[in-house]
Amino acid sequence: MKKTMILLSIVLMIVFVSCESTAPENKIKTPDEMSWTVDTFRTAPTDIQLIPKDMIAFSPKDVWIAFYSGGLTECVQHYNGKEWYGYKRGQVGVIINALEGKSSHDIWAVGYFGNGPSITHYDGMSWTPYSERWTEELIDITKDDEGNYWACGRSGLILKYSKGKWESQRIKINLNSTKKEGFWLKSIVNYKNKIHVLANLSGDGILASYHFVGKDNDWAVVDSFRYPETNLVKFGKLKFVVIDNKLYSCGDLGVYKFNNNTWTQILNAPYQFQDLCGINENYLIAVGYLDKAYFYNGINWQQITKPFRGETMSDALYTCWTNGKETFLGAMLWNERGVAVVFHGK
Repeated sequence: MKKTMILLSIVLMIVFVSCESTAPENKIKTPDEMSWTVDTFRTAPTDIQLIPKDMIAFSPKDVWIAFYSGGLTECVQHYNGKEWYGYKRGQVGVIINALEGKSSHDIWAVGYFGNGPSITHYDGMSWTPYSERWTEELIDITKDDEGNYWACGRSGLILKYSKGKWESQRIKINLNSTKKEGFWLKSIVNYKNKIHVLANLSGDGILASYHFVGKDNDWAVVDSFRYPETNLVKFGKLKFVVIDNKLYSCGDLGVYKFNNNTWTQILNAPYQFQDLCGINENYLIAVGYLDKAYFYNGINWQQITKPFRGETMSDALYTCWTNGKETFLGAMLWNERGVAVVFHGK
């Protein structure tokens, strides 16, 4: 009996020490509690700029980021937990605006090539371009609860991928040809089993933004505003984001949250925010122009500064991803030609 108790004590001690040693790695951390490193990406000598466009991650050891770049630069980078591996436009075949996928063996990239849309699929081995008959640039892509993919773009174009093929539909509004108005669908997400679309109308300096909701050729306006005519911004005009089954938007002047068919501003700041990521409504990270990154802890927003101390900071943070334990921020450096960086906190 005594030997059994001694053996049990040893086993419990080993388990306790093991749990204690791994606990810090599993702890949810604020950005200021993380240790940060920086990975730098440069354009080919003949290319000019490298702008992060979108980021998806299936884990901190499986991160994908797309860049806007010239023809010779690696425009998609994949992080495997140790290093980055790049794919050039000749491999991917598109100028990429957005990424979406179910795993690192099933990724869709949408954008444009020449004067038309570009859709490319990665199966874990190679990128396969899809030749489509539409003419508009694609700007964003999402997936729904049934596993279908939805892409959106200029002139109200929406594409749905189901049962192995892409089919088109459109959101239509009246345009004033004399004002040379343009209409494009900027962002698309799946929220509460419906597709939500952020649309922008521009012409003669006037911008109108629309929030549409629907599915399969049945689209309705949830809300809209015109700026600067009304001097009122109701929701972010750059991006819709779903975090923990809640819908957010970001853009001019901050971050907004959607609840009961009404938008509420939850971050008010005089900057343009490009992206929002987080794990729930009490852990959010917003990034944008003018070197601005903010963290929300459930009580208040705090400016993030730790990743950038001692580094040549960007003028534009474009994209972000976090699981609360590790965080990736994609940025472009304006003061150094053709350079982008990814800040990695863990």
